[in-house]
Amino acid sequence: MEAVRSVLGWECVDCQSVLIFLFVFLLVADVLKNRAPANFPPGPWALPFLGDLLRVSPTRFHLQIPELQRKDLANFQNIASELEKQGKDSALLDSARDTEQVNNITSDFEKRFRDFALLEPIATFMCYPFSEDHDIDSLAQNIGAVFHLNPSALEDEMLSLQADIQLKARAHAGQFWNLFRVENDPEHQCALCVQFAEKYGKIFSLRLFGGRIVFVYDYELVREVLIQKGEDYEDRPTIPLFSALLGNNGLLFSNGHPWKQQRRFAIRTLRHFGVGKMSLEPSIQQESHYLSEAFTLHKGKPFNAQSLINNAVSNIICCLVFGDRFEYDDKQHQYILQTFNELVYLEGGIWAHLYNTLPGLMKRLPGPHQRIFTLTQDLLDYIQTKIKEHRESFDPSSPRDYIDCFLTEMGENEDKESGFDLNNLCFCTLDLFGAGTETTTTTLHWGLLFMINYPHIQEEVQAEIASVVGSSKQPSVTDRENMPYTDAVIHEIQRMANILPLNVVRMTNKETTLDKYTFPKGTMVLPTLISVLRDESIWETPHTFNPQHFLDQDGTFRKREAFLPFSAGKRVCLGEQLARAELFLFFTTLLQRFSFAAPPGVQPTLEYKLGATHCPKPYSLCAVPR
Repeated sequence: MEAVRSVLGWECVDCQSVLIFLFVFLLVADVLKNRAPANFPPGPWALPFLGDLLRVSPTRFHLQIPELQRKDLANFQNIASELEKQGKDSALLDSARDTEQVNNITSDFEKRFRDFALLEPIATFMCYPFSEDHDIDSLAQNIGAVFHLNPSALEDEMLSLQADIQLKARAHAGQFWNLFRVENDPEHQCALCVQFAEKYGKIFSLRLFGGRIVFVYDYELVREVLIQKGEDYEDRPTIPLFSALLGNNGLLFSNGHPWKQQRRFAIRTLRHFGVGKMSLEPSIQQESHYLSEAFTLHKGKPFNAQSLINNAVSNIICCLVFGDRFEYDDKQHQYILQTFNELVYLEGGIWAHLYNTLPGLMKRLPGPHQRIFTLTQDLLDYIQTKIKEHRESFDPSSPRDYIDCFLTEMGENEDKESGFDLNNLCFCTLDLFGAGTETTTTTLHWGLLFMINYPHIQEEVQAEIASVVGSSKQPSVTDRENMPYTDAVIHEIQRMANILPLNVVRMTNKETTLDKYTFPKGTMVLPTLISVLRDESIWETPHTFNPQHFLDQDGTFRKREAFLPFSAGKRVCLGEQLARAELFLFFTTLLQRFSFAAPPGVQPTLEYKLGATHCPKPYSLCAVPR
């Protein structure tokens, strides 16, 4: 080795110098690579290599943008001042005893946390797969092991902290990370997002996933991105995780000619099987009946309705894609739904974000992110089995569903670049199944929760159903025009549920402009839907559940241009018509048959669960037959 160093003239160079040189070289390369282009939207200073990843809670990046406005929250003293400033009476840290307890827990941890970005590799803690199944004991054991603290003493202090400091993180181990952040609620998030927009403007940028993402926080600007200049922003960026999972396949993350061909084909095929037409209504009505019967079995006793709603909604898209529905106790179908739910959860978690930040490293390391690939493959294997069954009984003259139509197109379409192959059929089917299940299920789940929280609104909806439909006839889509209040309530559920607050990221396919800024080709852009659905200049009471938003002075339903829960433009949800029909028929059928209330002694809340979508925390309800 000495001979090599002598030949190269490195006699005076030691190992430490080489490491310093490499670090400086990589640092300079990172800075040069990620320099903001000229006339680019402003944003906060970003850390080398990691960018702005640490500014947001990794498990719910899509919901945490408002927190970027906050000052340094790396210690509890700053959290205390923030809470006091915001008037959060239930979480004030204003006593010497509280402060002492906090310091007992964090004295050693806080030193590391302050220098986390530069010095301490504590990814073990951040990436620990917390869940509601992990109690305080296991949490204390894990944190104690990572930070060399006494687990028993730590557990005692954490329990004291639970009782004395009413932070939102107190109830579940999965939310312990929030101990280093102030309490969150949708209204507070929206207010802070407005503050952040006021600080940097309605267009600002963050450095995430190895690139800069531009956030658009204004209705008129969002409309310009989605509609007026939609062609400039119609592409999806290459996100490492989804690129590894999907490539340029499917309907959601594909681009260019294959995406246009597949989207056009999917819309045409879904319409052929009744989407947007009355011919699909009997299937939804039948499924609504099955769902009501399943609710009846609980005899008014408390139960969690999420899985039953998920079964019913998924059966509609299964009829369109696979040609058949499944019984609610079908074990294979239940496994597929559970697999998909777990996949959605993991894709919104810390491991997915780490993979997108350091793909070259993470793809070689074990961890929960590898389960994302396993779960995806399980779903694809199931779809491949269904495709095989279809091919064995395939009759081109009588297509039964989307898969049959795709197989027909494979034999007739001579365009080799259009994506009509078996591999892409799997991914397109997966996208249709996921998009057709998750969003509608979550919206209906929110809808019942809103009815529990606003019983007077529930009673008005039921009165209108009784007046227009009656008690024996099943609701029909044709009844909607005679039910303006119910229609307004459903629209308000969608607005307040806000299940995709940030929308899905877009990418410019050429250099373009927005307001006073210039975006080079390949710029990632997020036209935020929360800025549209909660715009204070448009909605009279933007942070309150108020069906009057969609009613005029005469009680007639009125459309609102800023109502964009399905997004807009060339990437608008292709199942919008299906979702609208499902929401109306499922919702009205359930409220025709039942009155919904919280279990005795339980105070209903509108707290949400962390995940890839903005969905309510698990809750139980009583469905009392009417």
